[in-house]
Amino acid sequence: MALSEVEFSERLKHDSFAMHWHSNGLSYGIGSEMDLWLERGINVLVNGSRGWLPEALDQYENLVPVWVRVEPGMLRQRLEARGREDQQAIEARLARNAELEQAMPPGTLFVDNSGSLEQGVMQLLDIVAEQGWRQPVTNKG
Repeated sequence: MALSEVEFSERLKHDSFAMHWHSNGLSYGIGSEMDLWLERGINVLVNGSRGWLPEALDQYENLVPVWVRVEPGMLRQRLEARGREDQQAIEARLARNAELEQAMPPGTLFVDNSGSLEQGVMQLLDIVAEQGWRQPVTNKG
């Protein structure tokens, strides 16, 4: 859900996020209700931040990272077509993306999102089915 900067700050002040970060000039958060779901043994799939992943791994046991990767040339095309970043920001993002992919922890699963949206979604659904998420992720805190 989209929040204004004021709403985001208010929720942050009231500890309403299980996770939060800033990336590419924007603020992101995952609601604290996620921890309630995990406590009840419900598995949760989160679209999080690669840069925030080390903290998430420290905070949540049994977290299974899934890296959604895109070939660098395709990522460049998509970023240029989107038109939100200038060329310098795109180059920085491509470099950061390559660094982060190299630093992914052991056990990371990968989805190749260089093709169609449907192909990427099917790969992700296959991972979810294969994992079965037999061991729920639990909050260490």
